[in-house]
Amino acid sequence: MSFGLLVVAFAVLGGANIVSSYGFARSVESSLERSLTLAPELFELRMIHQRTTVLFLSGAQKDSAPPSEELSSQEERFAHSLGALREKGYPGARLNDVQGRFTGLLLLGRKLLAVSGEADPQGAFLLFQQQTHELEQQLDAMAKDEVSTVRTSLKVLRRNFEKGAWTFAGGVVGCILVALLLAFGLRRSLVHPLRALTGVAREISENGDLTLHVPVRSGDEVGQLAHAFREMVERLRTIHNELRASGGTLATSAANVRRSAVQQQETVSSQAAALHQTRVTAEALRETSSVAAQRAHSVLDLAVRADTLGRAGETSIAQSVSGLANLGAQVQEIAQRIRNLGESTQQIGAITKTVKALADRSNMLALNAAIEAVRSGEHGKGFAVVAQEIRSLADQSIEATVRVREILDAVGRAVAETVSITQRNAEQMQGGLEQVSATGESLRELSGLIRANASAVKEIVAAVSQQDLGIAQIFLAVSELSKMMADTEKELDATKTAAVMLDDVSQKLTDVVTRYRA
Repeated sequence: MSFGLLVVAFAVLGGANIVSSYGFARSVESSLERSLTLAPELFELRMIHQRTTVLFLSGAQKDSAPPSEELSSQEERFAHSLGALREKGYPGARLNDVQGRFTGLLLLGRKLLAVSGEADPQGAFLLFQQQTHELEQQLDAMAKDEVSTVRTSLKVLRRNFEKGAWTFAGGVVGCILVALLLAFGLRRSLVHPLRALTGVAREISENGDLTLHVPVRSGDEVGQLAHAFREMVERLRTIHNELRASGGTLATSAANVRRSAVQQQETVSSQAAALHQTRVTAEALRETSSVAAQRAHSVLDLAVRADTLGRAGETSIAQSVSGLANLGAQVQEIAQRIRNLGESTQQIGAITKTVKALADRSNMLALNAAIEAVRSGEHGKGFAVVAQEIRSLADQSIEATVRVREILDAVGRAVAETVSITQRNAEQMQGGLEQVSATGESLRELSGLIRANASAVKEIVAAVSQQDLGIAQIFLAVSELSKMMADTEKELDATKTAAVMLDDVSQKLTDVVTRYRA
């Protein structure tokens, strides 16, 4: 409890210091934030003032007015910066004063420009310079005020931090003194009783002596601990006596369970061996029946497939004969069309000859036209270009005609070869048609034999399937019995193992009980 009060005192001191520091930091942050926010606008006012002054002075030296657009822009920027400062909470009186001085500066600047061409503009120049200096001082004072505000806030923050640090240090020193006093008192009230309890616990753990007396001298937390320790020793003494009485009974029961498990395991092992032999025999019979059934089904599948193939073969032969006949007619028609194609090719060849002759004449005419254009001099140049294009087209037509002629000759040769090949294929197709007809007759006879064989195989398959079903049921029953017997053997093994473990536990329990005195 005393340690808890000490912790609370530390927490209160630290919390108060943190809260105070946080408040100081927030105030400084607010001041810095305000100054940093106002600094760009103040800098902008100084830049506008300097730029405006330069414009008026340069205009007075050159005896020419600065651009009115730029002066208007500077005036608008100055007004905008003043408005931004008002929105950020800067005192309005000072802003009004600055605005009035800037307006006066503009008036004096325009007056300076107006009298710059006169004999003695010195008075206007001095007034303008004085107004400029006063406005510059005003802007510098505003900037210095903000810097002074920041410095004042930092000084206040430093003083407050120093004060908080000294306060916290004093509290820490006080808490340390209180902690030392508490530690001395706790040593007198806790350490000596705990040493006595430690001696009793060491005696019990090393020598197993549960007959020792545990002293209780106070009613505080240590006294409650001693009282609970004494009750624990008394309960351990009771448990020791009960365990000693139960150890003998547990050992006898474990021996009986182990003997029963050994006898049951021997009986079940004999039954399992006989059942395993029966299962092996049933397995061999099932495999033999399964092989026979598979072979019968395979023969049936082959017979059905052969019948299907025979029927399909008959249909295919009939379709082949019909298709070959149609194909022969189509081949004859193709041969006739190819011959017609050859005749058309010859006609196209005659047309290409005519086109070539026309191209030759066009070429000659273009040549003559070019000659006439040359004779015509300057007036025939356009006509010469047209004649040159016509001649180029004629040359291209001649080249294309020669290429077409070559292609038509190649097509004619290919058509002749195709007609010859088609004629030979028609003769070979006729011989194949006769052979296919003979093959179809033989295939129909073979299909009849296959259908008769398939009927007999179906009867054999039905009988073998019935036999295989009965053998499978017998094997299933034997397998279930074998599985049940194996599970029984596993359970008996587990029972035997548990009995051995129970015997070991009983022995260990006896050893533990004999290690203690009660």
